[in-house]
Amino acid sequence: MVITKPKDLANASQDEVKTFIESFDNIYFDCDGVLMHGVNLIPGVSDTVKILRDLNKNMKIITNNTFRSSAQWNELLMQNRMNFCYDDIVSPTKVVIDYLKKLNFNKKIYVLGTKIFKEALIEAGFDILEFDGEMIFDIDACLDNITDNLDVGAVIVEFDFNLNYSKLLKATMLLNRHDVHFLCCGLDKKYYIKNKMNVLGSFYCINGLETVTNRKPLVCGKPGPLLQSFLASNIGFDPARTLFVGDSMDSDIKFAQFCGFQQLLVFTGITKTSDLEKGFYSELPKYCMDSLGHLHKLIESIK
Repeated sequence: MVITKPKDLANASQDEVKTFIESFDNIYFDCDGVLMHGVNLIPGVSDTVKILRDLNKNMKIITNNTFRSSAQWNELLMQNRMNFCYDDIVSPTKVVIDYLKKLNFNKKIYVLGTKIFKEALIEAGFDILEFDGEMIFDIDACLDNITDNLDVGAVIVEFDFNLNYSKLLKATMLLNRHDVHFLCCGLDKKYYIKNKMNVLGSFYCINGLETVTNRKPLVCGKPGPLLQSFLASNIGFDPARTLFVGDSMDSDIKFAQFCGFQQLLVFTGITKTSDLEKGFYSELPKYCMDSLGHLHKLIESIK
């Protein structure tokens, strides 16, 4: 099977660029690796966002990043002056809360995740089981400290900076009860952070729990169907007239393909040009470019 390589917009004709820009009314941006590296805007991105606003494109941010509170997001976005606010961001945190509220969920939640994520659930009215695990030195001591909690009705895996074996064993025990919901915020194998460094993602924790419990989680971030349902219900962009800009084939582009969005892959984050040549992917996006920060120059050239 011949797989068509993405068209690099930098090598496209002015007519091709014009056709591309006119093919969508709405844009979903991934954040980390597309708009920002850490807390810093990628060079040229603010100019690209501005020119797209001038063209009356509707824009939102979809991120698997659950590590910031609403106040932190607002402060970061204000500092970078892109005219986005927390209401413009869709994250797994919002999807999880929406899903549980629709279930009228009223039991405790066990979270393998950050303090900020837990605080968001508490603020939304949910009760969290606090369990940090204990320092252990052998399996018997570990088992002695693990008991079931029948008042827990959900296990959610976000990203736990202080993960330990006791916590994983607690999650395993709870998930052996099939009345306990199993959710996760994403299946990222790696996260891109500053200094062009990738770090271990939450996929490996989730995959371990899947293997042991023989259960699959509902994915509340990219590339999961719950996120697609949330977008359809709360934003309602026409998929055929929507562009998704991402830096990861495994989360961003896979999700965009699942939803029927147009796709633009940029190489400022997870996926590199060399990855596309290794034959890992059965379907590639139609367009790519080195950086979203270069797009404003292409748009200016067709005015």
